[in-house]
Amino acid sequence: MLALETFNTMFATPYTALGTELTDDYNERTNIQAYKTIFYLLSFLAPAILLYLFLSADLTQASQQGYMQISLVTSALAIVIGVFCVFGTFSTIPKLKQKYALAKKEKKEKTASQIFKMFFYSLRRRNYNSLIGGYAVSLVSSAIITGVGLHLFTYGFHFSKTNISIILGTLVLSTIISQPFWVKISKKYEKKPALLKGVLICLLGVAIIAAAFIFRTQVGVNVSFIMCLVAIIVSGFGTGALYSLPISMFADLMTLEYAKTEKESAGIYSGFMTFAYKLANAFALLLVGVLLDVIGFDSSLTTQPTTVQNGLGTVAIMGIAMSLIGAYYIFAQYTVKKEQVEKASRRIQKLKQEKESVIASNDK
Repeated sequence: MLALETFNTMFATPYTALGTELTDDYNERTNIQAYKTIFYLLSFLAPAILLYLFLSADLTQASQQGYMQISLVTSALAIVIGVFCVFGTFSTIPKLKQKYALAKKEKKEKTASQIFKMFFYSLRRRNYNSLIGGYAVSLVSSAIITGVGLHLFTYGFHFSKTNISIILGTLVLSTIISQPFWVKISKKYEKKPALLKGVLICLLGVAIIAAAFIFRTQVGVNVSFIMCLVAIIVSGFGTGALYSLPISMFADLMTLEYAKTEKESAGIYSGFMTFAYKLANAFALLLVGVLLDVIGFDSSLTTQPTTVQNGLGTVAIMGIAMSLIGAYYIFAQYTVKKEQVEKASRRIQKLKQEKESVIASNDK
């Protein structure tokens, strides 16, 4: 797992940085991230499909061999698609080389300690802190879903494999379908207000799931499933903003930074961004594991006691709600406006033209 996460990070960090450098247009960045989010989320349909192919109808009786087969298939898919991504982005290299050639050159090579200091340099930037902090905290909710969500649906709501597969598929499809809407909303209201609206919509979905869980014994499994399905559609729509808008806003910050310093810092900033949300997810999963032990969850049991079921609901619902509320508060501290980014873009274009003129004069 350590090797897997290490190499995944080595791939994801430059991948994120590259995504922010494909365009300098304020709104086009959101479009790019929306497309990226769509293809990223399509991969989330794989578990729903593989559950059907390799696991029994009753998830409590799922075999170890079935999970091993799922891991092999997903690993193969990751390798094939990763290689395709690497070779598919070669066409951007000439443009980026030209951009880097026009950036300020460092007078000397950086030492290891200087590189380490530069890595945490982003902490001095208030807007970057609010963006990466909110992004990392919001992704804690996904870690909670990973650690507790399936247990809650299986042992708390007593949903079947089919029910859970439908819920997972609906969550992904709802998030994908929401992308064009968030592109339009961000153009109309700007990115920060759109992002905050997305968080509030997610909280509405969590509230519906909380109601379904509280009244699950009174309304029965079928009604609970319908309520959860509605909640998932609402939450998925709101989650769409959390996937695409923060990265687009991150690219805006890179534009402001370049206009101010004339230095490329996308790699450093995206590296710290990856570090922050990986750290937040690791902490969340550790905390979830501890809480599962505290409430007495035993995965070997096909039926969990009522106290454990209530504990699963409390951990999942309260954890996700607290994560989203925290993310809302942190995102609210972000102050960058569209006018600032467009002004910085014009300055960068002017600097580029001036440097190209100087280079052309020297070549004559």
